[in-house]
Formats: sequence, C-alpha cells, structure tokens
Amino acid sequence: MAKSTLDFLAFNEPAQTELEALFHLADPVTLELFYSLSIENGLSHQEAMFRLMAIFFQLCAIHLADDLADGDCHYLHSARKQGTTAIYTLQQLCAYCLHKLNSVLPTQYHINLARVGAAQHSELTTRVWTFDKAKRMAIELNALQFESYFILISIQTPAEGSLSQLGYCYGLANHIANDVKSRDKRFFSLSPDEQAQLRCWALEHIPPLARANSDTIRRYLPGLLRYLR
Repeated sequence: MAKSTLDFLAFNEPAQTELEALFHLADPVTLELFYSLSIENGLSHQEAMFRLMAIFFQLCAIHLADDLADGDCHYLHSARKQGTTAIYTLQQLCAYCLHKLNSVLPTQYHINLARVGAAQHSELTTRVWTFDKAKRMAIELNALQFESYFILISIQTPAEGSLSQLGYCYGLANHIANDVKSRDKRFFSLSPDEQAQLRCWALEHIPPLARANSDTIRRYLPGLLRYLR
C-alpha cells in the first residue's frame, strides 16, 4: 500500500525510487502488531491500513534520521542529499495519511513524537552511558513513540483511551529487549549490575500487558521476555 500511495500522489520517478529504497526501515514485526491490534479493535482492513501507513512513513523517517546521524545510511547513493530530502517527504506522507482519518488526534500524540525527536538529539551527545541515561532513552525513544501509535490505532474504537498506557509499557519493554538482542552500547556498556537493574525495570512493565484484554499483545509477549529474563 505504501507504493500505491506514491502512485496515487503521482510522485516522480526519482522520488519513487529513493523512497522505496527506505521502505525496509519499518520493522515488519512491529507493523504486524499494529495491524493485528487494529483489526482486534474493530477496524476494517481499509481503516487499519490508513493508520498503518501513517505509522509506516513515520517509522521510516525516524529510522532514516537515526541512520543519517550514525553514518549508517549505506542504502542511499548520496545519504546527505537524498536522506534529508526523504525525511521531509516521509513526514508529509505521514501527515497525508493522518488527514485521511478525518479524526482529530489528541495533543499528547504529537507531543510524544516531538519528544522522540528530542531524545535523538540527546542520544547523539551521549558519550558515556549510565543506568539513568539508558532508562531515559527507553522512555523517550520508544515508550512514548509506542504510546502515540497505540493512541492512533485505537482512536474512534471501543479501546480509545485504554490502549495508550499499554503502548507505553510495550514500547519500553521492546526498547530494552531490542538493545539486548542487538548488543547495543546503551545496554552493554553498562556494568553487569546496571544491566540487571535495567532488565528488572523493563520486566516491571510486563504485568499490565499480560493482563490486557488483547490476544494480540499476549501473543507478542514471549518475544520480549526472551531477552528480558
């Protein structure tokens, strides 16, 4: 559907080619989680896909910005030129998809995502990781991000207002689990005691997810727990 969106908007060939080269940046497992949650909460396939496309383009923009900052944007020939242009275009595509919803998102949705961007600035200037810094990044990079996405997929559904905290918990646990899985320095540069504290802190956010009235969330929990225990 992402490609069909570019076709519908009559994007020129260079734009289509460069943007399609970024589509791999959105994690398919995460997208599957959001889609399944949307359907579980009563959205039609079409309604779910409009919301999913907004998340898809936002995720691509966030990960592209991260790769540009880290010098890992090897999938573009001219990362500085193509990458910075693509971030702008992806953000407009996200805004277009949100507009198609004909629904006003709460201010907290936008505040959270702005704080995700601010956290990326902080991460770039961090040279030595501590437990407190790693904890703050888990909250600001992913807990708030997932909270916003859960708000988006639940608006105008019976779950509106009840999913945001679950998104916060899931995003936080997912952040720590991914840092362990990828051997990120945010986790592995900490002392063994701090690593254990960070795992325990992440596990404290699992019970609300386990108690949630959602088969989808419970289905994804084992993947998180694998790296947190």
